[in-house]
Amino acid sequence: MTVNITCDESIAYDVLYRYIDDRKRIKIFNTLGSLEITKRMACLAFWVRKLKPLHYEGKSDPDIENYLNEYFGLLIALISCEVELPYPIKINQQLFADMLHQFRYKSVSPHSLNIILKAIVTECRAKEYSV
Repeated sequence: MTVNITCDESIAYDVLYRYIDDRKRIKIFNTLGSLEITKRMACLAFWVRKLKPLHYEGKSDPDIENYLNEYFGLLIALISCEVELPYPIKINQQLFADMLHQFRYKSVSPHSLNIILKAIVTECRAKEYSV
């Protein structure tokens, strides 16, 4: 099945501008030096989910259905966080599906997503020290 996905350029720019504004605002109050990757990616994923720059052309992929922007936002966040880890992030399919559902239908702030990403990253870092 061929699925075409388009990105609305004006919405994508809006995502980028809001993400940059969030980073600037957070940096003013951040006393720890550089911003943590989890905090940066939580902001980006939040704006991708909220503004929804991606759309299907024609029929949608039944595996992702209405979760396209949520899927993309979470995937970018997880992959970006994974870069700083010695081990890949492994999330079982049910947990990821639950995260997508919560991210789509519940009010998930960048702060709560940051906590979730920190928990996942902390778990992966704990594996590094236990080996």
